[in-house]
Amino acid sequence: MHRLILFIIGISFYSFCKAQLPQNAFSFNCTKDTTLACGQSCLTLQTTVPAIRALSDRYTVNKAACFKPNISPSAPGTSSNLGIDDVYTPVIPLPFDFPFYGIIYGQLVISTNGIISFDLSNANLSAQWTIPNGQGSLPSNSYDRAVIMGAFHDVDIQFPSTSPSKQIKYDVTGTAPHRKWILTFYKVPCYESTCWNKINNTYQISLYEGLGLVEIHLFEREICTVWNNGNAMIGMQNYNRDNGIMAPGRSAWTTPRWGGLNMNEAWRFAPNTGPSLLKKVELYKSTGELVATGDTTNDGNGNYLVSFDNICPDSTAAQYIVKSSYYNFQYPFQFPAADSIIYSTDTINVVKQPIVSIQNACPGQANGKISIINPVGPGYTYNINNSPFQVSHEYPFLSAGMYEIGVREPGTGCYSSVTVNVPQAYNTNTQVSYPQVVYCTTAGTTPSPAINGVTGGRFSASPSLLIDSVSGVINLTSADAGIYTITYRINSSDSCINPVATANVVVADSSLHIWTGVSDILWGNPSNWSCNSVPTSTSNVLIYSGTVAINSNVTVNKLTVMPGANLTVWPTHSLTILNP
Repeated sequence: MHRLILFIIGISFYSFCKAQLPQNAFSFNCTKDTTLACGQSCLTLQTTVPAIRALSDRYTVNKAACFKPNISPSAPGTSSNLGIDDVYTPVIPLPFDFPFYGIIYGQLVISTNGIISFDLSNANLSAQWTIPNGQGSLPSNSYDRAVIMGAFHDVDIQFPSTSPSKQIKYDVTGTAPHRKWILTFYKVPCYESTCWNKINNTYQISLYEGLGLVEIHLFEREICTVWNNGNAMIGMQNYNRDNGIMAPGRSAWTTPRWGGLNMNEAWRFAPNTGPSLLKKVELYKSTGELVATGDTTNDGNGNYLVSFDNICPDSTAAQYIVKSSYYNFQYPFQFPAADSIIYSTDTINVVKQPIVSIQNACPGQANGKISIINPVGPGYTYNINNSPFQVSHEYPFLSAGMYEIGVREPGTGCYSSVTVNVPQAYNTNTQVSYPQVVYCTTAGTTPSPAINGVTGGRFSASPSLLIDSVSGVINLTSADAGIYTITYRINSSDSCINPVATANVVVADSSLHIWTGVSDILWGNPSNWSCNSVPTSTSNVLIYSGTVAINSNVTVNKLTVMPGANLTVWPTHSLTILNP
């Protein structure tokens, strides 16, 4: 009997010390890396968690510290079946009850223009697209009841063919009580035909089960200045339209207008009245052992600042899990159900070594650079390849090769080192080209570029042209005749990479004849001309490149010969330009 009692006590003690971390918890922060300085054995770990309260008749909004979308916007989901512009969906059931401005909802409707409404009377009706002058924030009677805007602006899911992958869909992730309902707008073009090429409008609205939390992830939003003055809004308002909140800087009728590519920002709206739902915040090792319980301070703007004092990693690299426990708003401060507690888990990595960044060596130059970012400060000294120590934490003008960087801590003299590779020179030039230089608008082609070099950039055209910013595919059906410069811009922090590549595309129609010279050098051969048509006396002619021989008497309205091109009139023949 005594052995059995001891065995039971042993199991209870082990279970208390080594908790099972929840596998299906929410996560509010990106993984955070913290460096433990040389000679330092313990530190204070700090983080933030949302300050969520039991009643949702008021909210705080703050910009999340990192961009951590809940699901890929391009992945397939449940289609909203919104195929007509400016309408609301039929009623859509939620998988869980959701509190919004003091009312519990189990259903909602979706607008084509970036809005969720809990006012079910909007189902199947026309949806607002206007942003009235001077009505750029919430609350406002100018907008529908019980709405979440994320982001609200006039987009067109119906007509444009400029975005083949466009979709409005919703997903449910996780299992109870840690589910999220996520609405996604992906690459939906702006409204108005002149803006149909502005397709990079992608954003998500996420509703959190049990917490009443609303998150809006804004990937990209393009600005169509010819419609609604280029305005957009991110915010929420209640059913009575007398209480609302806006994301800072995301109102309409602002100067300058807001938007752009790769915005990658997240806004978190948290209930802000009633008792706090936060029960406790704990720190665990990745293996499940409880390390400490955190001290929390409300920052007054939607977050608790959490500190764990005197944390002493027992290895050169340690991983910790921050476990936050919240009461479910439906079962506040009691335990009648298994889902009465909501959890979140976030990761902090502690590394006992300097963090070093480098600037690569570029071709033919000894300009590699190693910069020690951490630790730096008074008293720290550094060396490279066992050279004498120096105060500066930068080593410029390095050739390619392997280097050992040492760091010595003041006072203790503690020394640590790290090996850094400054790489050899490599090909850095990206080239973009299209199958042809000259295209005819009546040919019905959609030219697609070839990329030789670094990929992952964005395309644009000058003057304005319908072009897919990701693939570079050009839609010529509505293009004006002329010369276009296609720019491919790479977003890279590598100083060795030229971030811009360009290509020229020439567009012709019945008003402009452009020399292609695909068959021979003779002016009179139709296959040498755009749209397979020899110029006449009413034609404007552009010889963009190549060699042209006039072998007959020719009359044209206007003629332009670009530098590097050659035009020859054979003997006994003539060229007449009516409007030189």
